[in-house]
Amino acid sequence: MNEVVSQYSNDSPLCILCDMNVIETVSHFLFDCPYFKDIRQVHWQEVLDADPGGVSDALMNMTSVDRTVCIMRGYNMNDVEECQELFTATNNFCNKMYQCRRTL
Repeated sequence: MNEVVSQYSNDSPLCILCDMNVIETVSHFLFDCPYFKDIRQVHWQEVLDADPGGVSDALMNMTSVDRTVCIMRGYNMNDVEECQELFTATNNFCNKMYQCRRTL
């Protein structure tokens, strides 16, 4: 890993964890970067499993950018009580991903 990191300047916006040669955006980090594939699958499945109905299908049909915007906006849900498990799982997903990224 240190070899990968040392290849790039700290000022580079490119993702240093994969060879996709793209800017490390939030959506790339959360949904596209192959480096995080395993942890993403585990914790994103928890989000999908917490779906109170209909959200997971819509999420899986979105681009990663649209999916990121959707979860950051709280899914535009009106019934917070019904979606509490979904919100909690989404928060856990983002936190677990961030904790993994932060250690690199």
